[in-house]
Amino acid sequence: MKYQLKRKIFGKQNPEKITEINIPYKITDLCYSEENGFIFISGPAIGTIKGDKVLYPIVGNANNHNYSVGVNTEFLYPSSICCDKKMLYVTQNNFQSLVKVNLNDNRSMELFAGNNKAINYGHMSKLRQNVSCKMVKINSQLIVSLAEINKCIRFRDNVIEKFLGTGHGGYSVASDVGLSLLNGPKGLFNKDDKLYIADSNNNCIRSLSLSGKLELVVGHPLNKEISPTEVIVNNNYVFFVSNGNIYVTGKNTNSYSVFYSGITSNMSLGPEKGIYFLEKENAI
Repeated sequence: MKYQLKRKIFGKQNPEKITEINIPYKITDLCYSEENGFIFISGPAIGTIKGDKVLYPIVGNANNHNYSVGVNTEFLYPSSICCDKKMLYVTQNNFQSLVKVNLNDNRSMELFAGNNKAINYGHMSKLRQNVSCKMVKINSQLIVSLAEINKCIRFRDNVIEKFLGTGHGGYSVASDVGLSLLNGPKGLFNKDDKLYIADSNNNCIRSLSLSGKLELVVGHPLNKEISPTEVIVNNNYVFFVSNGNIYVTGKNTNSYSVFYSGITSNMSLGPEKGIYFLEKENAI
């Protein structure tokens, strides 16, 4: 498949092409690390983009889905990544484990949470290879959204904990905020001590503060125009992906406008305050 990595700066009309990516698999996630550039998942392995140079694979076996740790790392259907300086966190797509990869130490992998056999946590043990999940690191914990079961969970000290959502799809704000309803949560972003959630099937972006206040940022369950799958907060603006387009809104307004129109996915922050995103080449 062919993708282009592009950058668009708020206030400028046209995006800038960074590089072209030509690989045999679909890209499923993208993040940015100052030390390693952009990191992406494609098929069974992970690659990087530094400047206009694409390296694939840097971790994993591009020809095989398996599970192994150490320096001969292989992934069992990787689906979501999160960068933290020199460390990369990766969810396995059957969601039986979460692993971490030291990118500057022979790129070796070790288990972070889970057991690669089964997780007895509600409906999670029934999920296999079609899990839609996103991940964000906040201090020493990782928050992971699980769209199919309408929950966000937390990994902390090798333990999986309930975090937000009950498993029932819907929209509510409960007095015990962890019992508030979500409906297909996907993209996550952490900014200014707030967790932003692309509550996709609720057609909105929501935010959760450290004090436990859950608020509506943009959209509404009755507004069927948008179905956000990714979210980024940059300066005083909230950017989100819906139906292939990137939209932008101010933090204190429920109105939004098109930031970029195309077939886009896997949005990320990067250097020079730009919004970086991947676009399938045949959509250009």
